[in-house]
Amino acid sequence: MDATEADIYLVSRFDRTAVVGRPNIYMAVDTATQLIAGIYIGLDAGETAVMACLANAASDKVQ
Repeated sequence: MDATEADIYLVSRFDRTAVVGRPNIYMAVDTATQLIAGIYIGLDAGETAVMACLANAASDKVQ
């Protein structure tokens, strides 16, 4: 798992001068195959974002 802060700023859709923040990108990678297993992009950081990324990694990808 790796996390980084995106190099963009998000602005409000109602007021383009109001900066909302910079999103965090969390990515879970399978170490055996080097395939991306799960990804989370959002304004949350910390354990809630890690749990969202792991939930995405464990979810069914066939749907």
